[in-house]
Amino acid sequence: MSIFAKEYIEGLSRAGFKGLDFRMGYHAIPSVRQLHLHVISTDFQGAGLKTKKHWNSFTTEYFVSTDLIVKHLESYGKVNFDKSKYSDILHTTPLKCHMCHKVFAKMPHLKDHVSKCKVL
Repeated sequence: MSIFAKEYIEGLSRAGFKGLDFRMGYHAIPSVRQLHLHVISTDFQGAGLKTKKHWNSFTTEYFVSTDLIVKHLESYGKVNFDKSKYSDILHTTPLKCHMCHKVFAKMPHLKDHVSKCKVL
């Protein structure tokens, strides 16, 4: 899946999405049973990104890189994350900019800020 995702990202770049960075990974606690890999642009401006829970699922350690998943599989033969820990991360982490870490009370304010934030 990682190879396909990398090829997909390269295709997006060729199709005019140059300048956007993409991340790929998995949620520590999957929301659906089927194994699925997320590919998301780090501008986080998609219309589907509407809630604090959804934001935190992509901008905190709840979003697990493919490299870490592979490392767990190679080391332990399985992937097993502490559900309590990651549930807390998802639900209690403040709504904040993933670049400068400024905290916001509402998603529209955060997304407006992120579209202008220049901290890298």
